[in-house]
Amino acid sequence: MSLPTQQLGRSVPSLAVCAALAAACAGQIYAQEPVPGLAIHGLGTASVTLTAADLARLPNKTITVTSEKGQPAQYRCAIVADVLTSVGADMGPAIRDKRFLETVQASARDGYEVVFSLPELDPAFTETPARLCFEKNGAALPSDEGPLRLVLEKELRHGRWVRQLSALTWVR
Repeated sequence: MSLPTQQLGRSVPSLAVCAALAAACAGQIYAQEPVPGLAIHGLGTASVTLTAADLARLPNKTITVTSEKGQPAQYRCAIVADVLTSVGADMGPAIRDKRFLETVQASARDGYEVVFSLPELDPAFTETPARLCFEKNGAALPSDEGPLRLVLEKELRHGRWVRQLSALTWVR
């Protein structure tokens, strides 16, 4: 069955033209600059957005980890629990009883998502809590990783490392 090329006096674009137009639009969408910062949702009535500069003002340190490509990399990071506490989250000793059921969902710009229980994020429960990184090897994170990245120092696989982190959502 062939598709008609004329309908009500107007030409119908070919499938190839539609595909080329869709590809061009997709390229424009991905070529736009990302919105800088990290949106934090679920802690109160309004969301909060933090920038890399905000994170740099929190206690932070440089960690050395092995990248996905097997190369050593130095990341400058804040602890996720400190980030959440800075915007009003109740962490540390307050995490007990039913609070163990609360989670934080980390979301990337490309739609990738992972979930953490509160104790996984809090240094009161683990020696290597999740870290929110804003520099790599002394410079801003490269665009394929940043502007922010969630890193777990001691995890053997990087499945829960989140590139281009855009949001943390507190789920009760």
